Amino acid sequence: MSFEPEVLIPVPRKERERSRDVIPIPLPNELPAALNLQHLPSQVLHSSTVETLIGQNEDLMARLKVNLRRNSLLEQKLLQVEADLEAQKNKLEASEFETQIATEKEAQHKNKLLDIETELMSKTEALAQQEMLYASLYNRFTHSVAWPRPMPEFF
Repeated sequence: MSFEPEVLIPVPRKERERSRDVIPIPLPNELPAALNLQHLPSQVLHSSTVETLIGQNEDLMARLKVNLRRNSLLEQKLLQVEADLEAQKNKLEASEFETQIATEKEAQHKNKLLDIETELMSKTEALAQQEMLYASLYNRFTHSVAWPRPMPEFF
């Protein structure tokens, strides 16, 4: 003889009504049915032990209702916080993407600036060489050509 524990699986109410093989278990959002005390004799109902038990049962049912409401509110807050967290994650990803784009643009601008500075240095050197060539040609031309004589005065 093997002992196999009975597995209790919560099943939605509609399916519970169709299937009699599964033991119905109230879901967390369902309150258990109130006690039906009509079948008990009146002398038992009025005994202090039963009245105490009924009072405790009503107290526990009231606490359960309050805790279910609190749980529902906390679940709603949790869903809202999760949605906010997801939105913040999306904003962070978008910001990281924009940062990567800006970094890439900055690198491209730096490369372009270096190219322009290199070209400027090259043009500056070429200009200096042209100025030196001009100066040497000017000096050679001015020394090889005789200066014109002053014009005679006619008056």
